[in-house]
Amino acid sequence: MKDARQTFREKGYLWNPLTQSYEKSDHDPLALWLSNSVGKRDPIKPLDNAPPNEEAVKQRYRVSFTRYAIRLLDHDNFVGGCKGALDQLRYKGLIPDDDLKSIETHYYQVEVKTKQEQGTMIRVERIVEV
Repeated sequence: MKDARQTFREKGYLWNPLTQSYEKSDHDPLALWLSNSVGKRDPIKPLDNAPPNEEAVKQRYRVSFTRYAIRLLDHDNFVGGCKGALDQLRYKGLIPDDDLKSIETHYYQVEVKTKQEQGTMIRVERIVEV
């Protein structure tokens, strides 16, 4: 006798682990899962919608990541984990680019006692060169 899972699969329903339910789809199961789980670049243009000009290229920013956690990470793991957040700052137009000419980055970790104190603070500051 067939179980409910086999019947759903035969009728073209796929298990979606994100919604914890079966969904009807004409797509490849792997493509469906990836489209739900992998972040996509937001098509929104930078906040000012202005074309890059010479002044914008000369502006530099300082981006500081401060992680508050019960257990501290190895420095290289923490820095690697911040890459996605740094890319999102660029996609949203909060920084012009993530190259060394445009930004300087700082990474800090603070050990806390409780889970309620955990979190990550990202600070973006424009560097004023005199």
